[in-house]
This record gives sequence, structure tokens and C-alpha cells, in this order.
Amino acid sequence: MNAVGKILVFLNLLFSFVVGTFAVMNYTARTHYADQNEKMKKTLETLNASASVYKAEADRLSRWKEELDQKLKESIPRGGIIGVENIPADKVTSHVAETLKRKQEELGTLSKRLDDANKDLEKSRQTARDADKAAALARTDLDRSQSANKQLREVLDKETDRNILLTKEKNSLRDDYVAATIQAKSLQGRNGQLEDELQRMAKELLRRSNPSGPRPTGAAVAKANNPPPDNVEGLVNFVDPGGKYVKLTIGSDAGLQKDHTMYVFGLNSGATGYRGRIKLVDVGAKWAVGEVMDRLQSKIQVGDTVAANILGKSR
Repeated sequence: MNAVGKILVFLNLLFSFVVGTFAVMNYTARTHYADQNEKMKKTLETLNASASVYKAEADRLSRWKEELDQKLKESIPRGGIIGVENIPADKVTSHVAETLKRKQEELGTLSKRLDDANKDLEKSRQTARDADKAAALARTDLDRSQSANKQLREVLDKETDRNILLTKEKNSLRDDYVAATIQAKSLQGRNGQLEDELQRMAKELLRRSNPSGPRPTGAAVAKANNPPPDNVEGLVNFVDPGGKYVKLTIGSDAGLQKDHTMYVFGLNSGATGYRGRIKLVDVGAKWAVGEVMDRLQSKIQVGDTVAANILGKSR
């Protein structure tokens, strides 16, 4: 996997971590809000029940005070007794007033507690609303992250397919290179054998041309051969009807000079093999004329290869 693929995988993991964090925050906020809301509901129900009881008690005491005041006015205009006990009317009124005041204070305390509970409930509701907003933002970010992750996965898939294709091409090129290397080594070995055979044939030709003289050595063969200084190659583009002279596609621009000797091979025509040697008798910039030196092994044809040695440029 290349560097782009690794970066995409890392970004995918990072987005997954962010999405998981938002999901945990959303779940925590909702759970906290539900628990707090349930507690506040129970507290509010208790306070409402207590307030109702105290209010009913205060109403009852208020009615009882009114009834008692009315009875006192009717039965004891100047002070006296109630039933069989001698209790002053002002003390009874004072006692009732104190009891009523105490109940009203308790009712006020309960009302304050009820207000505080309502405030806490409102805070919890606000917290819940904030949690809902955060959850909505988290869902939006989650959708955006999922969309980005989808795009990243598509890019990653394309890069993976591209890497697979490049790997296949690399393996194919390597196989071609190995095959070409094997073929080149095989051709090099064959050219070595052909060069040895050519040297042997050149020695044999010199020996036959001078049968009474000494056997030619390698130096004599080298002297009889006068190859160009550069290892050049060309083609035969014309052969005279008598087969004695040939015209080449290269000349002095390639380093050829008069009296240079070259070898002719049938490599590009139907009949392949070594033809013989030629000696340049005329040289131009882009052409040269060669004369056959020895008895040819086979007839020179248009398209044959001429080279300074048997290996040519492959050497």
C-alpha cells in the first residue's frame, strides 16, 4: 500500500473516532436528562400534593375561624363562656389567628419550595433542549463524516485497484526483462561461436589463397582484415548482376574509408548465414561500394547486413 492509501486509512480511523465520541456524548446527555427529569417530576408531584394538603387545611381553618367569630358575636357579646369552660373570646380569637398565621407561613414555605422546584425543572428542560441541539449537531456531523468516509473509501478503492494494476504491470515488465536477458545471453554466446568460426574461415581462405606459403597466424588474418576503427553496421541496398560489387547504406559519415574490409551476413533475408568478405573500393558520405574479396559462402542479397566484425553492435 502506498503513502496515499495509508493516509486515507488513518483519516478513516480518525473520522470513526470522532463519530463515536459524538454518539457517546449524545447518549450520555439523553440519559442524564431522562434521569433528572424523572426526579424533578417526582419532587414536583410531592410538593404539589403537600401544597394541596396545606391549602385545604388553611381553607378549613379559615372557615372554622369565620364560623367561630360568628358564634362568638352571637353568643358572647360582652365576653363569657363557651360550653362549660370560662374562656375569654379574645384569647380564642388570638389562638385561631396564630394557628392560621402559622399555617399560612407553612403554605408560603411550600409555595417557595414549589417555585424552586419549578425553576429546577425549567433548568432541566433547558438542559434537555441544549442536549437535543447538541445531538442534532452530532447527527449533522455524523452524516457529514459518513459522507466524507464514503468518498474516502471510494478514493481508497480506486488507489487499491491502481496499485494492483501497477503491481501486475511491474511483474510483467520484470518477466519481459528476464526473458530478454536470457535471450541476449543466448545470442551473445552464439555470436561468440560465429566469430570463432569466422576467424577459422578467414584463416582457411588465406591458406587456400597461398597454399605454398606458411600457415597464416592470427596477426596475418588481422592484417588481411582491415575493419573500420568503429564497430559500425549497415545494409546492402544494391548488388550488381555479376555479384562482384555491392552498394552499402553507410559511408564516410559512419567512419568508413577506402580499403576497409567488412563482413556480410544474411540476417534480414530469407537465406540466413555468413556470406563472405568485401573490400571498400569507393566511399561517399552516405554510401560505399564494396568488392567481394573471397569466394562467397552464399550469394549476397539486398537487405543483407554488413559489419566491421561478426558481432556487430551487439558486441
